[in-house]
Amino acid sequence: MLSPIKPQDEKQRLKRLEETGLLDSEDEERFDRITRLAKRLFNVPIALVSLIDNDRQWFKSCFGLTVRETSRDISFCGHTILGDQPFVVKDASLDPRFADNPLVAGDPHIRFYAGHPLSLSDGTNVGTLCVIDTQPRRFSQEDLRFLNDLALLAESGLMIPTAMPKGIAPYPIWLTCCVPICASRMCLRGLVAMSLCYFFTVLAAKKQKTHSSALRAWLSDLIGLIAIPTPFHLAKGLQTARPPRTAV
Repeated sequence: MLSPIKPQDEKQRLKRLEETGLLDSEDEERFDRITRLAKRLFNVPIALVSLIDNDRQWFKSCFGLTVRETSRDISFCGHTILGDQPFVVKDASLDPRFADNPLVAGDPHIRFYAGHPLSLSDGTNVGTLCVIDTQPRRFSQEDLRFLNDLALLAESGLMIPTAMPKGIAPYPIWLTCCVPICASRMCLRGLVAMSLCYFFTVLAAKKQKTHSSALRAWLSDLIGLIAIPTPFHLAKGLQTARPPRTAV
């Protein structure tokens, strides 16, 4: 069995993962709707949004498994985060890297795996969107494009903070629900504008300037979803947004 190696930026990667606040958090519809779609679209028994922690993979969204985490050293997703492209195993029982893997030889008897890395706005891979079958199968170019599209939606969910800094009013729930379906750049530009109005209104009303760094970090992740440069990239502390992943 080939255990996944750890990337060179592992320390920074774990720090960025922790900053999302998603590990060990409650189920959220923004991720569950994506795994439900993936399960139905690819007609597979298992679909997951997996976050790769130091020594485990933890499932933020899980359809088809009774466990919420497994060891990282036997995970398929640990291999997926090492690259920027989908990682596909058509028949794990015939693949020398996985044939004697406990997840292949035993429950859930994985045969087919297709995973897409999920990254933050700075390109850090923190997890995967994956689909799993107990039967070997092919995965076409069209399937890869569909998986890529769903991964982009899952990545947009990673940009929303699970918990706001103390003293900041909860982010409007209707905006939270809109982010995963705002796939067009125009919609996302509007979302940035609404976000700015909301945060600056709250900060001005409460006179809480101490949260400006948290605001800049949040906006940096959000702006990372937009393909074109914006004036906010020039603001101090904002990271340059990476180009969006193109379809496979």
